[in-house]
Amino acid sequence: MVKVSVVVAVYNPGQEIDKLLESLDAQSMPRDEFEVIFADDDSTDGTRERLRDWARERPNVRVLHNTPNSGWPGRPRNLGIDAAKGEFVFFADNDDKFTPKALEWMYDYAHANQSDVVVTKEVGVGADRGVMGPIFRKNIPDAKLGTDPILGVLTPHKLIRTSLLREHGIRFPEGRVRLEDHYVVIASYFAAKRISVLADRLCYYWMRRESSGENAQFSSATPAVYYAGVARALEVVEANTTPGDFRNELYSHWYITKMLARLGGGFLTRSPASRERLVEALREVSTRFGMDERMLPYLGAGTRARAQLLHHGTVDDLCDLAKVNRVTSRVSVDEFTWTDDGRLSLSVRAEFVYEDSKKPVELLTRDGRVYWEVPAMGGRLDPIDVSDCVGKVMVDVLATDRTTHEMRYLVSRSRPVLSTDRIAAITEVVIDPAEIFREKPVGTVIDLRTRLTGFGWTSIARIPVPKFAGLPAERSAPEYGRVQAYGTKGYGKLSLKLVDADGRPRLPKEAVSSSREAGDDVPGWGELAVLLTHAATRKLRRTAGKARRVATTARR
Repeated sequence: MVKVSVVVAVYNPGQEIDKLLESLDAQSMPRDEFEVIFADDDSTDGTRERLRDWARERPNVRVLHNTPNSGWPGRPRNLGIDAAKGEFVFFADNDDKFTPKALEWMYDYAHANQSDVVVTKEVGVGADRGVMGPIFRKNIPDAKLGTDPILGVLTPHKLIRTSLLREHGIRFPEGRVRLEDHYVVIASYFAAKRISVLADRLCYYWMRRESSGENAQFSSATPAVYYAGVARALEVVEANTTPGDFRNELYSHWYITKMLARLGGGFLTRSPASRERLVEALREVSTRFGMDERMLPYLGAGTRARAQLLHHGTVDDLCDLAKVNRVTSRVSVDEFTWTDDGRLSLSVRAEFVYEDSKKPVELLTRDGRVYWEVPAMGGRLDPIDVSDCVGKVMVDVLATDRTTHEMRYLVSRSRPVLSTDRIAAITEVVIDPAEIFREKPVGTVIDLRTRLTGFGWTSIARIPVPKFAGLPAERSAPEYGRVQAYGTKGYGKLSLKLVDADGRPRLPKEAVSSSREAGDDVPGWGELAVLLTHAATRKLRRTAGKARRVATTARR
C-alpha cells in the first residue's frame, strides 16, 4: 500500500533541487510505502530529463510533463492529485527538503489520530522564511479553526488525505494566481473531520533559493492580482460560515497579515502610483467582505491605527504612520543561575520600544480607558483605545539550533508588567541541557531568543549575556557531557554549546562553519564563557548520586 504521495511542482530549479532529491532518498519510510510525483511545468533547464534519469533507478518515482508552461504551481499540483496513489498527499516545493524521518512521522501521527490534515512542523531558512509562530508550541491532535492557531502557517506543505481532496473537489486555482495554497489549505480545513498539528518533530525545511533569490512561488504581482487571491481565500471562509464573530475572527487573519501588514515599512519603498493602487485594492477587499469596525476586537494597537487611516485617512497619512509605527523589543536578564541538578535558571524581561529612538512604548489613561497615542502624527490620528489589550502581554523563550534552524518553545512562566510607562513582560525559565541537546551531536550550538507579544505587536530578539559577573557552572565526572554558555563575539548574545559528550557523534566542521550567523561565532578571547557538566540523559543524571557542587569559571 502506498501511504504517502509526495507531489512536487517543478520549474527550472537547477541544482537547487538536489537537496530535495537527497532528502527523499534518505527517508526512513520504505520506498514501497511512498511515491514521488514530479509534475514538471515545461522546464527549459534540463530538469525534466534529469528527473527521468533519476526515476529510472527508483520505481516509486514518476515524472509528469505539463505543457505549455502554466506559469504557476497550481496546474502541476493538480496533475499530481489526479495521479496520486497514496492514502495521503504531501505538496513539496522543488527547492525545499525533508528531514530523514519526516514521511514516517507524519503518516504515523495521522494514522494514530485519524487525521484528514496534518500541519507538520516546518522551519523557514533564509530571508522572508520565518516560521516561528505559536502553532508549533505543542502537538495538537484535534485542532479547531478559531480556537487553535492553524491559520498561522498556510503553506501547502501539509499532509492531506487524498480522498478528502477528491471527494470535495478541492483543487489549486490554475494560471498565474497568487495565494493558491491558501485557497486549498483553508478549503481542506473546512472539509476535514480532524486537523492535527505535529509540533514536536521537525519534518520540513522551507528554503529560500540561494542562487537567484527566487522561489518556486515568488513573483511580483500587481495589487489587483494579489488581492484577487486574498479574496478567493476569503470567499471560502464566507461560503463555510455565517455572519458573526467566528467569521470575523477568521477574516482577521488575512486582514492583518495580507492587508494591513502591507502598510508597514515596505509601503514607503513603493512609488506614489503603486501606493495609490495598493490602497485602492485594500479598500475594495475591505468593503467587499465587511472589514470595518467589526474587525477591531481582533486587531492590536498598530493595526488599529492602520485600519483607521485606511478607511478614513489619506495615502500621505498612511506613509507618515509607516515612518513612526515601528516597534521592536529590548531584552535584559534579571537572574542567571545554575541549579544543583545542572539546569540553567533565567529570569528574562522584555519590553516594547520604538525602533528608531529605542524609547519605551508608553500608554495613557483617560476616564478609565487606556490609549496608545501614535507619536508624530500631529493630531491626524485619534489615540487608539487599547483597553482590551492590557494584561495580555507575554514573553516566551525560544531555543534555536543554529545548524538545523529547528526552534522550540521552552516551558516558562510569563507575567505582564502592569504599567502605563512601558509595555513589558517577565518570564522565568529553567533550561535543561540534557533536554535541549537530546540526540544532538557534539558541536551543536543553541541560540536563545525571546518572543514578546502583546497589543498586536510581536518581536523576536536575542537574549543578551547578563552584565553582572560570577556566573556559576557545574562540573562532574568525565562520563558526562559538557555544555558551554557564552556571549557571542562582538554582540554578547547568550548561546549554549555542547562541547563534549561520550558516545555522541561530532558535528562536521563544514556544518559548524556554515551555521555561524553574524555575531554568533564561537567564543573568542576575552568573552564570557562558562563550562558546566551535565548528564547526557536524564537517566544518567538521576544515577549521578550526590548533588554536585557548583563552581564558577570565566574565560578572560
